[in-house]
Amino acid sequence: MEALREDERPEPLVYTMQVATKLLQLSPNTLYIMRREGKLRTVTIAGRIRVPAEEIARLLREGDGSEVTRGDNMKPENKLARKKG
Repeated sequence: MEALREDERPEPLVYTMQVATKLLQLSPNTLYIMRREGKLRTVTIAGRIRVPAEEIARLLREGDGSEVTRGDNMKPENKLARKKG
């Protein structure tokens, strides 16, 4: 059987937690916390935790729902307090 060329290989359907940490540029601890809090959907296959590719895409598209507290996304009253202080 002939090996597939790299451009012929299908995209992965799932990633290991280790690969997911690299793709999302987050620490393993952060991903396990997100998983425990229900912010990261995973599947267990043969006792191994995997992150579906569509979940990586969703996080990159939507984030995890955490409040952003810097830049233009700050609440107006916090911007004023920062300017005064």
